[in-house]
Amino acid sequence: MSKSSFDADKASSTYQMLTMLLVAFALGAAALHFVIDGKQKYLLQTASMAEQQFGLAQTVAMLVAQHQLDNEESTLDTLKEKAALLLQQNDTIASYFLPVMGQTSLKDTSALQTLGLSSMRVIAGAAFSYTSAPNDENAKQRVAEISAMATKELRENWGKDVATYTAALQKQITLMTYGVYGLSAIAALLALYLSAGMFKPAAQYIKSLLEHIDHVAATDTLTGLYNRVMLFKVTAMLISGAKRHKQELAVLAIDIDELQKINDAHGRAAGDGAIKAVAATLGQVLRNSDVMGRVAGQEFAIFLPATDEYRASLVAEKLRVAVEETHFAVKEHMIMLRVCVGVAEIQPHHKNSDDMLRAAETALRHAKENGRNKVICLSKIQSIAPATTMAV
Repeated sequence: MSKSSFDADKASSTYQMLTMLLVAFALGAAALHFVIDGKQKYLLQTASMAEQQFGLAQTVAMLVAQHQLDNEESTLDTLKEKAALLLQQNDTIASYFLPVMGQTSLKDTSALQTLGLSSMRVIAGAAFSYTSAPNDENAKQRVAEISAMATKELRENWGKDVATYTAALQKQITLMTYGVYGLSAIAALLALYLSAGMFKPAAQYIKSLLEHIDHVAATDTLTGLYNRVMLFKVTAMLISGAKRHKQELAVLAIDIDELQKINDAHGRAAGDGAIKAVAATLGQVLRNSDVMGRVAGQEFAIFLPATDEYRASLVAEKLRVAVEETHFAVKEHMIMLRVCVGVAEIQPHHKNSDDMLRAAETALRHAKENGRNKVICLSKIQSIAPATTMAV
């Protein structure tokens, strides 16, 4: 019998070394999970702070305009307080933004002062100048300057700042995620070698984390609903199932009436509040099986499984009434919210979610053109003027 080449001591040492490496890789992956989770929370927290900072700048602009109307001393006191807070928060948010964005191609972080951060300080400085001499000949010019910056320049520049910051931090998260992938691959090979699935739970966690990041990226930040891309991705399965099993499926296209008037009268923040209020009201009325998303600035789409056009029109009317009964207040003003709803059901020529939604939007346009605050079904339009809707 030939001598065996198997060395028990060497095999034992190798096994122990591989086991220690497996544990080290698993611990490294877990540490990266912790860091990724922390950075994601940091991203959400800082994005929230940025939104508050932007809202505060809008408030300063609104207070300046308000003082022009009421000339109240109390308004000036509030304006001073908000302008001081704006400067204080500007320094705070800069300490978050600049280090992260300094890691991007924009190495000279001082250049960022020409963007949103600088605009915030200019607005605050102009507000202080206004409070010191609200009635001199330059007051109206300062009001116009603040209003212009808050409604256009600041919105554009602050959007660039936030986008740069988000992209930089997201890049860090992505690189760390790739690191997790590398550790996962090595640990998986070791786990197979040791005939033990020690890394499987970690790999599943990584997958769920990436899915969560994808979900956050596909969610409308204002309402928390699906955005257009994610809505169409989800409802593609509904359409496929409805066609395969010959089931009913309806869609509602909902548009808020005269939202621009709310923006013009009370500011864009009030308009955003109206959109959020309508989204919350719609969500309270719908079934768990219904799928809703925000597909445009003031337009929502709702897909109703196992529902024909007639029953969908009843749901649409219920939604319309619920929105009309919603109490939406902006300061001392109570604003009446109303919506138009277009209703359509799936047809053989509808290939995807976009086809169905465009059909409902055809009915929606008729509702908006014929008095608003109403529900119109596509079939009723086709029965009146079929030649005009053949291409839907």
